[in-house]
Amino acid sequence: MAGTPPDYDNVRWPGADGLRVPQEMAPATLAITKEIDINVGGAGTTNTVNLTPDQLRAPYYTVTNAGSGATTINWPAVLPGIVFTVYNNSGQACTFKVTAKTGISVANAKRAILAMDKVSGDITRVTADT
Repeated sequence: MAGTPPDYDNVRWPGADGLRVPQEMAPATLAITKEIDINVGGAGTTNTVNLTPDQLRAPYYTVTNAGSGATTINWPAVLPGIVFTVYNNSGQACTFKVTAKTGISVANAKRAILAMDKVSGDITRVTADT
């Protein structure tokens, strides 16, 4: 193929396999498509869910089927800078927190934008329930 390669130095994100965007493409929009559905399990179950490593960095979480009691969604550790949206469709209030911390409660049938806070070591609210 003839010609000169594009200049990748305009936008370069860190990491050995970091995404490089040629200046001819900038500004670019990156679509995030991963959504995690958390089915709590219904009545008679423990309403605490510990996220797996594959679930930790999703930008959108939907919680369903809490049964008869409030639900807690636990992250094993704080991941500073992570911002995510939650939709609590579980039938009960749902608390999103880092294990052993207080966390943030989102009312049933509501959505909220939450973030990991390095200072408190817990999840904090960015928006009110909507």
